Formats: sequence, C-alpha cells, structure tokens
Amino acid sequence: MIGVHTSEPLRPFAEEFFELFKTPWEYYFPGRHYDAVLCCGVEPVSYNTQLLLIYSGDGAAVDHLDACASVAPVFVNYQGDSIPIYTNRTIAGAGCSITIQVDEARPGLEGRGGVTLVVGYNLFLEVAFLLTCGQPAQNASVPALELHSWLLRDLLLRHTEYLVEIPPYPVGYWMIACLTHDVDHPSIRKQPWPTILGFLYRASLGSLVDLCRGRKRLVQAFANFRAALSLPLVYAGLADDCWDSFDAYTEIETPRPSTYFFIPTKGCAGRDRHGREHSKRAAAYAASECQSSITSLLRQEREIGVHGIEAWRDVQKATQEREAIASLTGQSELGIRMHWLYYDARSPAQLEQAGYAYDTTVGYNETVGFRAGTTQAFKPPGASRLFELPLHIMDTALFYPDYLHLTPADAGKLVSKIISQFRRFGGVLTVNWHDRSLAPERLWGDVYRKIIQQLSDAKAWFATCKNAVEWFRQRRSIRFTNTSLDADNVLRISLCSEATRSSTPPVRLRVHPGRGWKFRGEGQADAPSLDLEVCEASQEYRIPMQPSN
Repeated sequence: MIGVHTSEPLRPFAEEFFELFKTPWEYYFPGRHYDAVLCCGVEPVSYNTQLLLIYSGDGAAVDHLDACASVAPVFVNYQGDSIPIYTNRTIAGAGCSITIQVDEARPGLEGRGGVTLVVGYNLFLEVAFLLTCGQPAQNASVPALELHSWLLRDLLLRHTEYLVEIPPYPVGYWMIACLTHDVDHPSIRKQPWPTILGFLYRASLGSLVDLCRGRKRLVQAFANFRAALSLPLVYAGLADDCWDSFDAYTEIETPRPSTYFFIPTKGCAGRDRHGREHSKRAAAYAASECQSSITSLLRQEREIGVHGIEAWRDVQKATQEREAIASLTGQSELGIRMHWLYYDARSPAQLEQAGYAYDTTVGYNETVGFRAGTTQAFKPPGASRLFELPLHIMDTALFYPDYLHLTPADAGKLVSKIISQFRRFGGVLTVNWHDRSLAPERLWGDVYRKIIQQLSDAKAWFATCKNAVEWFRQRRSIRFTNTSLDADNVLRISLCSEATRSSTPPVRLRVHPGRGWKFRGEGQADAPSLDLEVCEASQEYRIPMQPSN
C-alpha cells in the first residue's frame, strides 16, 4: 500500500493519477505503516515506511497553470525515456537526467534501513497541467503522463517487495481501439457551391498535381477525374452520391464496431471562444435527414453520437443537441465530439450537466498524438461522471496541406509509432476517419485499412466509444481492500467492486515481484509478472512468494 501525502489543491489530480496507474494507495494516515510513502507538494514528516518518495519541485500553483501553457518544457531523461516537465522551473536544463537523489540522512523515516528518494519535480502538478492545459503540438508524440507512471512503477519495483496493479487493457488483448467517424458531409448533393467548386478543383487539377508529386496513384487520380465528370449525373439522380460512404465503412470494418458522430443542426456555425462565427463550420445537413442511415447503422450494432456545435459552451444547447440525436436513436445516454474540436476548461462540467456519458474531443487538429499525455480514458477536471476519451489519430491532421501534409507512406510510419506506444503502455487508441475520407477526392481508404490491420496485429480489442468507456468505468470501480505479504510468504490481495459485470472483456490483475522476491511455483519463479483475471465483484487472491536470494 502506498501512502500519499500531498496538499489539498493537488488531491483531485493525485486521485486521477492513481486511477490511471491503478495500484493500491490511500491518503497518508499518521502512524500507519506503508510499503511506500509518496510525499508531493508538502513538507515531509516522520513516516513508518521502508521507502519514502519525495516529489519536490518549484513551479506554478494549480490555479496558475495557464501561465505554463506558453512556457517551453524541460526534457529530462530516465531509463532511456525523455520526459517533458512543464511546471518546474528549477530543473537544470534539457537533456539532463532526472534528479533522483538517494538521501538516507534526510528526516522522514521511522527506524533504520529505509531509503529516501528525492525526485526533482512535482508529480501531481504535472498531472494537473496535462489534464487541464494539455501538451503543445510539438510534444504530441510523447505520452508524458504514462511516462510519469512508468517512472514511479520502476522506483517501486526497485525498492519494495512487490507491486500490484490493474493495467489499462482487458484480458486477452494488449490495447483497446475505437474507430470513429465525424459525419460532416454525408452527401455531395447538399453542399453549397463553394464546396462543390473546391471538390472539382481538388478532383481534377489537384489530383494531377498529387499524381506528379507521388501523393496519389494513377488509379486514384482516374477515380477522381471520373467522380468530377459524373457530378451532373449525381445531381440528376442517375448516379450514386459519391460522398455517401456508410456502406463502404461497413465493408472495411466488419466485424469490428465503430462510432459515428452526427451534427444535430443544419446551417448553425456556432461561436468560437472569442465569440466569432465561422461560416465554413456550419453543416449543410441535419442529422434528421440521415434517419435511414442512422437506423441502418444501429442495426449493424454501430454506435451513434453527437457531433456538437454549441454544446461545448452552453448547457442548454448541449442538452438540445443531445435530445435531437436521442430522438433519432431512441437512446438517451450519448457521447459527443465537438465539430472542429472546440473545447475549453468549462466544457466537461457543462457536458456532464447536459447528460452526456463521455466526450471524445481532446486531441489536435494540426497533428496526431497525446494532447493530455495519456493513452487512457480519464475524468477531466470539473467532471464527476463524464469520461474523456482522448482523440489520438485524425485523418485530416495527417494529410491536410495546412497540417502535417504527409504522404500515405509517411502517415503509416507515424501511425506505427503511436501504436507502439499503446503496445507498451496499454490504453485506448481513438481514430477519427471522416465520413467522406474514403470517397473522391480524398481516397484515404488504403491508409485506413492499414491502420485497422496494424491494430489487429497489435492484439487490440475493437470497441465502440461507449463500450470502451464502460470498460474503463468497470476498471475504475475496483478497489483494493487488502494487499499484504504474510509470515508464510503468501501475498494476499483482496478486491471489491460496486459495478456489475458487463459484457465487455474482463479486467486483469497484474502482480510484479519486487526487490529480493520472486514467485514460488513451478514455471513461475523467473516470471517478471503474473496476470490474473478479475471476474467477480469481490475476489481474493493468494500468491506464494519466496526470497530470490
């Protein structure tokens, strides 16, 4: 058990951190013995423990985090990882090794033989920054919050007898994947003339340029020329609407599920954080015009969510947008993603008040990666029930000229690097491939197919956003009621959960032997960890251990 001693303003972020790094912990209680004590943001006192971890760093206060968003971080090294530190202003400089001092003379330990480690930054202030401000785009490739968990896990394994945790991926899989689609242009027939003219340019001259630059293949350029020439037949009803891609997505994804986000209101651009309207943000359709497609998707066990316009900034309008989609689906509990990824610090509380189950807006328009620094679904500051399902990969970020503007080959390489982070840390990777991205003039289907194949090869559990959030709720509901190594060297672990068993895959319990210990049992003695399935609301595990020397 870890005893956590921290200040009151940091407590919400300590609690969220230990829901992500899910290991036994409680707030420090004076006089109680702990396997380790984590002291962060307060002056150490005398602790009854063999390991004292002091996270000590000077930085901004929780209520001044916005000032840190414009300050370049310092990168520090630990065990081959480069970790950005955003809130600490005392770390020496970029490229230095993280300060972890062994200080046996420092006051804080009762008795003898214990170890005090001083880590040179404020852990929970870093968590607060990541979940509140988010990382700048230039650091998008770094899952910073997971690296903080990794560092703490490593220190615990080096200096305690065992470590127990519940990893962020189900039994039988190594990660979770959510395939999602923002429905912005379900029909080319309904688009205004500026959009049509842009399509004709990109499908003709733009395709020729892309062909010469190696960004399009000949067969793709031909498909775009043909789509441009057949546009009059589409308007006359003599040819299929080339932007209606629902059946094409079903063919690619089946039997994997996916989630579609529909815009509730036609012609409403909404306002940005400065109160301005951008006419291009207004949709040329309303979700009610797609009732037959929505019904068909629901029959195929796809999920339908809200592609919000004003929901991020107004509770009443958030409620109206939810009710508009609920009336089409018959489902009242829905998820949401904002159109153009509009979002601010007030959004989580407002979306929760409007009745949404989750949001999946936190990501980048201009790049791909880890805006909140995590691979996991989390509860954003200001929410008590709403989950945030971070957005990691978006097609327009990969290919738009104003953003990364990658070739298909380079996009595949970048996606592979992101998937490798999930393969290491677990979590849920959220992909957004827009509804028209399979169709002319984009024709980004080949890259999407390869992403799905890569995720399958990585042993991902494909889930709708709703089911992924449900799995994380299940994981979050589990509590450790006892973890102790008894006189017979048997590790006893007791769990309880108030949640009922869902239809999602079961949660796994992972046990690591720590310093000086190994498992007792044939074939297990040299194992670095042991995985067990959590399948009941209340369970007890008994794991024989033995000294390794």
